[in-house]
Amino acid sequence: MHGIGGRSADANAELKLVDVCSLVKLHDVTVLAEMRTSDASLLVQHLPGFTVHNIKLDKGNEGKNGNGIAVLVAPSCSDYVRVLKTSSENVQCIWMQCDRKMFGLEEDVIVGAVYINLQSHDLFPVRAVQTHFTDLFEDTLGDFQVSPNVVLCGDFNAHVGELSEVSDAHTGFVLDYPEVLETRRYVCNNVNKAGQLLVDLAAATSMAITTGRVVGDDGQPSFTGNCGDKKSRPDHVLLSPALYKLVCSFKM
Repeated sequence: MHGIGGRSADANAELKLVDVCSLVKLHDVTVLAEMRTSDASLLVQHLPGFTVHNIKLDKGNEGKNGNGIAVLVAPSCSDYVRVLKTSSENVQCIWMQCDRKMFGLEEDVIVGAVYINLQSHDLFPVRAVQTHFTDLFEDTLGDFQVSPNVVLCGDFNAHVGELSEVSDAHTGFVLDYPEVLETRRYVCNNVNKAGQLLVDLAAATSMAITTGRVVGDDGQPSFTGNCGDKKSRPDHVLLSPALYKLVCSFKM
């Protein structure tokens, strides 16, 4: 497997379409967050054979920030990936079940591709952030009933700094991977409510937030703003133990 790739923070605005498609072709499964559209036809033109799963946006949300997510599956994997469900009432998420053969595991892998809106005083207050993470947590618990192998990835607009997700639920995880007890590496040290809630989710589900933990990931920014002056790390990947073991490297 060539891995799961992600691109968020205004993918279509910051990279030319051809460049985006070139990145997609390097991965078996790619997540594009904050697409701002349900129309993936332009992508498909440059990605023959790829399967696209996306969220249908209301007309009023087309073209607006904070909307749209798509998952693109390479032709070689299209028969091994199926969609379980899309967004709940409060969360933009696509849940997929990937055949165990893709990962060499004994059970299938559940992948959740997520976008959670940026907290703002008027449009998306703290209470809304809490509601979205509560729904995401419940969805995640449900998926652990399907398989012990779960991936959560995407743009959570969560700043975790050096917060640790290690809890009593991670006893077995710590025995197998004691390095998770080390302080998370970080370049962006900001922490916000979404970051705290993401850490709480990982703590309650025995998942690891790979940010600042795996080879190649030093907690570097994934968003820099149009002028390169707004560095932050809103994008993260959470892995259950058997999947954490499979990580070879991370590239930003």
